[in-house]
Amino acid sequence: MFKHLKRQGLDEKIYTLCKIKGVYKRKRLKGKRVRTANGERRALYNYAQIEAFEYLQYDTKEITDMHALPLKIYNKFKNKPELPIYQWTIVDAKTKVRFLAWSYALDSFFGLKFLEWVIVWLRAHQVMVKMNIQFDGGSEFCSASKRKLEIWNENLKKYDVFVYDTEGAKWK
Repeated sequence: MFKHLKRQGLDEKIYTLCKIKGVYKRKRLKGKRVRTANGERRALYNYAQIEAFEYLQYDTKEITDMHALPLKIYNKFKNKPELPIYQWTIVDAKTKVRFLAWSYALDSFFGLKFLEWVIVWLRAHQVMVKMNIQFDGGSEFCSASKRKLEIWNENLKKYDVFVYDTEGAKWK
């Protein structure tokens, strides 16, 4: 609720986190929780066991997303063809460090080159852990092609990196 009110631009001095918690407590309201079908919580990784940059998530999104942008910014991106259309994001599962890139098109060549750039940058900064990088089966990656996935893994073997796709599992 606090984050929602803050995003709406309402005064944080009036709607403080403590006041909102007090209202929830007095009215006996509960926050909505999303759980698995059998009621358990499920983490994607065992965060206590993994090292920083051992598991990375790689994804893309269209910048002009009406659900994510205010109308004013959305219109700026929609009406200016010189601005990039896509955002590429690589996120470390443990530290949540993000690497971002922007492009005008989605293609696997750019996807591989951006991934290599991030890996080389991490190796140059003494991150020597074996990296496992997960992505969906989009056309900007391997298009769910086993052959292309093998080619990517062969190219990235010299960096001690392994890439794999989610194989359509939405929860991943």
